[in-house]
Amino acid sequence: MILRIVLSLVFLFNAACAPVPQPLDLNEICLQELSAAEVTELHWLNRADTWRLRQSALLELRGRKVALEGFMVLDLGAQRLHMVAMNEMGVVFFELIVTPESQELRRVLPQLQQQPGLAEGIAASLRRIYLDPQPRRTDQAQMSKTSLRLWRSLTDGDLSFTFDCDGRLRKTRQRSGTQNWQIIYENYHLVADRAVPEKILMNELQHAVTLTLWQREITLEP
Repeated sequence: MILRIVLSLVFLFNAACAPVPQPLDLNEICLQELSAAEVTELHWLNRADTWRLRQSALLELRGRKVALEGFMVLDLGAQRLHMVAMNEMGVVFFELIVTPESQELRRVLPQLQQQPGLAEGIAASLRRIYLDPQPRRTDQAQMSKTSLRLWRSLTDGDLSFTFDCDGRLRKTRQRSGTQNWQIIYENYHLVADRAVPEKILMNELQHAVTLTLWQREITLEP
């Protein structure tokens, strides 16, 4: 059973294709203008908080699915996340520390350790979701009827962030010569006074990998 899951993980992070990203459907008409300064200040990942998260994750590629359980400490002040991932039987697949510039693999199943680039691929997904990039108040802004879009130009592409009428980040999208990915954030609810998404969907379009995270337990440290 463990070997089958390991082989599936290896297959997921080494396959290549070019899927179509999931569209973001925003129907609410905004009653007032939003600004870059306002939405970036309210954005939960731009605050120097520490969170403890219990997550369920699903990796998908062409009908292949791998389910994981994750436990994460997300220290936004230090810009560092510490995650332990296991299966439903409690077998630890890996323990990973990620910062905006690096990753450290502390524990890993021997079968996974033999796969070059696997830890880097997982770390890159987590980094994009939780740490970097994040919207800035200096980004260019464009208000539409249903959303506020912030964007900035990159050397070989562009990076954009879409906020709904309540100022909640709903999509991050990067397209460049070396990266092509999208993250959608759904089902926001309040934890303390922070609006936090319960579901996060990442499409890594270069390798045709979809990572879905359900944040089952979300705790803000005092």
